[in-house]
This record gives sequence, structure tokens and C-alpha cells, in this order.
Amino acid sequence: MSAPAAYGITLLVLEVLVQHVGVTGKVCVADLAETHPEYGQDNRTARVAARLAYHLLRRS
Repeated sequence: MSAPAAYGITLLVLEVLVQHVGVTGKVCVADLAETHPEYGQDNRTARVAARLAYHLLRRS
């Protein structure tokens, strides 16, 4: 089973940070790593990666 909050950082906190960084307009490159939908439960890691990418690309 995957760690629900690696290093104590919850998805909610990470998502807020990613949103804040994304709207600065200063992000040129971002890398989402450690996603493996084949081994994740209910495609959880893929959905989290997609959600974070969305917030980075949205810029609003």
C-alpha cells in the first residue's frame, strides 16, 4: 500500500502549493515522477499526477 502522506505532506497541502507556484508564471519546467498506474490502487497515482499537472498548467 502506498503512503497516504509521504513525509507528512498531504495532497491538500501539496495541491495548494502547486496552485500558488503555477500562477506565478515563473515555472518553465515541471516533472511528475513516481507514477505507475499499473501498481496503484484505483489509478490513484495517475489521477493525483493529472490533478497536479492541471493546476500547474491552468495558471489561474
